[in-house]
Amino acid sequence: MSRAHASPPTAPSIIALVLNYHQRERTVRFLRDLFAAEPSLVELIVVDNSSPAVLQPGDVVLPGIPVRLLTPGRNLGVAGGRNLGITAALEAYSSWEYLAMLDNDLIIPQGGLHALVAGLQDISTAAIAGPCIVDAYDPAVVVAAGGDVLPFFYPRYRGHRQRIHSVSVGSARGTAFVQGGAAVYRRTVLESGVRFDDRFNPYGPEDIDFCLAAAAAGFGVIVVPTVRFGHEGRGTYKTTLRHQRHLAAGEILLRLKWAPHPRIAILAYLVWKVLRAVLHVPWREKGKAAVGTLMGAGDAIRRWREVRREP
Repeated sequence: MSRAHASPPTAPSIIALVLNYHQRERTVRFLRDLFAAEPSLVELIVVDNSSPAVLQPGDVVLPGIPVRLLTPGRNLGVAGGRNLGITAALEAYSSWEYLAMLDNDLIIPQGGLHALVAGLQDISTAAIAGPCIVDAYDPAVVVAAGGDVLPFFYPRYRGHRQRIHSVSVGSARGTAFVQGGAAVYRRTVLESGVRFDDRFNPYGPEDIDFCLAAAAAGFGVIVVPTVRFGHEGRGTYKTTLRHQRHLAAGEILLRLKWAPHPRIAILAYLVWKVLRAVLHVPWREKGKAAVGTLMGAGDAIRRWREVRREP
């Protein structure tokens, strides 16, 4: 009697979503590196938030993989751009199981996305998986390995600026949030209607907000410490008044949405910002930090009163 041979397991189908904002060369380079690291990707969606668009269809041609370029004609911000890509993925493609949302300044190891998917497959209740993110210029330094929400509703990325040897590298484990632009999402969490809140436009803690919304809808979030992505981001914009304003607006809006006691959480945040400005911020930056925080507080209250907009 012959023995039936078991069929080999089917490889998970993954599509990737990448945003661009006036960084043609970096984005084109990243797409090529991504395809080299993950040649079995089913589809690739690129949202060009530049206005006017700086990417052309010929810039995103890769051998053996369909690439769809979306040019909304205006900057939708990180949240709006991702939402546009999610909508396009759900409407256009029916065969994928996982969506990888990726910033264009990541360094992804060979098979890194499939390793995150394996983490999700091991934990059936999990719908979002992120790696341990390290500094691309010094891979021994951790940028983030998941995150926790501390007392007074203070979100903090785990392991930030620690040496890699001091961060636990065990199996996949639960976490409150991961960095949204370096994560893999099950299709089910996106089909459920969870989306990025575009009131954080142009950027802010929309990643934390999404993970909290997913958890509230019953989906788990995990970090896979053995998977390491490099991160190149070192923007000089972080010392500007504009950044301080956006940062404060996003942080306060997050507390208005999710903190059990928003007023206490916001007061604690503002006290921490003042103390940090007095004790740690260089003299030439103290004014920016103070004024930016006050302007951001006003922005947060205004956005909180807005009806959330879909792209």
